[in-house]
Parts: sequence; C-alpha cells; structure tokens
Amino acid sequence: MTAPADNDNHIDGISTMQELDPEPAPRQRLLYVRELILGLLILAGVLGWAGYIWGQDATISSNYAQGQQADVHHDWDSALTYYSAAHGYKAADVRASNAARQVLARNEQYEQARVFQQTGYPAKALQAARAVQSIQPGYAEIDTVVAQAEQQVYSEALSGTIVMRTTADPPGLYYRNATSWVYLPDSDKWSVLVRYLCSDDHIVYDIPAPGWTPPPANATPTPIPAPVSNGRPELKGRRLMQVAVSDLDKGQAPAAPLSFDPADYSYYVCGEVGAWAVNFPTVSSASINVSGNPRLSGGSYVYEAYGSSITSTVTLTGTQGRVVDLGQQGRHALLAAYGEPVNGAVVEQIYLAGPDGSNPRTVYSTTGHIISAQLSP
Repeated sequence: MTAPADNDNHIDGISTMQELDPEPAPRQRLLYVRELILGLLILAGVLGWAGYIWGQDATISSNYAQGQQADVHHDWDSALTYYSAAHGYKAADVRASNAARQVLARNEQYEQARVFQQTGYPAKALQAARAVQSIQPGYAEIDTVVAQAEQQVYSEALSGTIVMRTTADPPGLYYRNATSWVYLPDSDKWSVLVRYLCSDDHIVYDIPAPGWTPPPANATPTPIPAPVSNGRPELKGRRLMQVAVSDLDKGQAPAAPLSFDPADYSYYVCGEVGAWAVNFPTVSSASINVSGNPRLSGGSYVYEAYGSSITSTVTLTGTQGRVVDLGQQGRHALLAAYGEPVNGAVVEQIYLAGPDGSNPRTVYSTTGHIISAQLSP
C-alpha cells in the first residue's frame, strides 16, 4: 500500500482565506460621517457661544469704562448712553439714573436761561446759565449765554459808575459804560474822584505828577472827604485831569489836564465847558443870607475853561456877595449880593454873570428878602 505522494498539495487544495476587518457597508459609513460632522458642529457652537459671551462681557465692560470717562468730564448724554448699554453691570444702573437726572436738570436750566435772556431778565438768565455750567461746563453755547448775560448785568448794575480796580492792568480808576470798562488815563491805585459837585457831564480825578512819591506800601488811598477849608494837602504833588462822560460812553478817554493844584482846593464843580475849584468857606457871616443850590455853601471860586490853562477867580458883584448857583453847562454863574440902598431900604439882588463873574447883569432886585435862587437846567 502506498501513501499519497504529496500531502502538502492536499492541504492547499482545501485551504480558504477570510478577511478579518471587512469594509463597512455604505449605510454605516454615512452614519459615521454624520456623527463626526455633528460633533464638530457642537464644538463650533460651544466655542462660538463662549466667544459671544466673552465679546458681550468685553463690550459691556468697555461701555461702563467709557461711561465713567464721560462721567468725569460731565458729558451726561454720553454717560447715560454708555451706562444704559452696560445695564446690569456693576453700578451701571445707578450711574445711568444719576446721569439722567443731570441731563434733566441741565436741560431745564438751559431752557430757563434762554427764556430769561430773550425776555429781558439778564440777572435770572445769568443765574440759570451758571447753573448749566456747574452741571456740564461748555454745554452747547452756554458760555456765550453767560458772557452776554454778564455784560447785560454789568450794564444795568454798574453802567455810569467809576470804581477803583487795583487788580486790573493797569490798576487805577475805571468807568463802566454799556459794554466794557474804560480806563481813566494815567490814574493809579492812589487816584480819587475829586469832583465833589460835578455834573454828569465830566469827571475830574487826580494822577501822579512828575516827581510824586507814592505813599508806603501798607498805606491806603485817602477817601473823598466832605468839603473842608484849607484844601486837600494829601494831594500835594498830584495833578488833575478831566474827561467827558460822553466820550467814556463811546469807549474813549481823551482826558485833558486842569491847571488847579488839587492840594489848594476843597472840592470842584464841573460844567460842560469848564470847572470851578472851590475853597470853603471864605465869605463872612455878614454875606447876604440867600440859599441857592443846596450843594453850594458859599466860598471862593476859581474858574477854568476846559482846554485852557488860564484860571481866574470868580468876581463877586455888589456888597457881601456870594455864589448861589453855577450853570450845568459851565457858562454862567448866579450871584447874590446887597445892592445900593433905595430910600434907605436894603436892597438884595440876583445877578447872572459869566462863569468867572464877568459881565454881571441884574436879573432880580427886591427890598425884601431873597429866600433862594437857582439856575434853570
């Protein structure tokens, strides 16, 4: 018996091959892809949401910070916008409420300022406008409103006044016209108004003369005293100037010197074309007892026309004469005196003369008593 000639061939003839990891079916592959895409989408959503939350937080934080900056600068409209956009963040809601109150108060005051300005109440307009400035400086044209209201208030309260402004440049006397302060030329912090009875047409004041030595630094200017005799010795070394109010009202100050020595006289009376320097009193008690301008109480008068360096003592007419009134224009003087007796009766007379007493003419004569006499304006 013989064995099979080739066993290996026998085995190979019955061997088979089996694939251990077969390719998935098409349906299974599709499910796998879908799961992968869904996972990526979920991851992207999570990352996107996280980014959105982070961006929102950053925006809210930025709005809050910008609201704080606007708050510091009193920009209440911007502050309200930014704080409102940061609703719920830190103290944003409280700060937004405060900004809203500031906006409301500012708008109310601004509206009042405009209404008062337009209806002619500058003081109230100024008060409201300054309230706006305190709430929000520089808001709209509020600075212009304040400037205009201040000018109107100055015009109403100070127009026509003269003040000493020691902190101005230069320091000295200033006249307030309708729009501005006008410096009285060459005045200094020691200048005073020496017009005691001047009309509203001219101003007389003193300035330092060449060689005048200022008082000690701690000294104060001498106030204007009531008329006294023996002049004003404290004004020794000073000079007098006069300027027309009409020029000051135009913003001009063409001041001109007067020849009077301010130390020699008690006070001054100013007219439109000239001024009188007065020493009070020098007439005797026997002078005619007639009252005139209640501001004049007799005395000796020296006249100087504006623009002239010539002074002349007012000549009194008649017996025991006196000056009872001076014309506002500075062209006349009203004099009173005893005239020549008539049939033994005492005669009292009123004379109209030139500003220096020249060319007198009798305008009234009586054997009775003259109680008072004044020139008509």
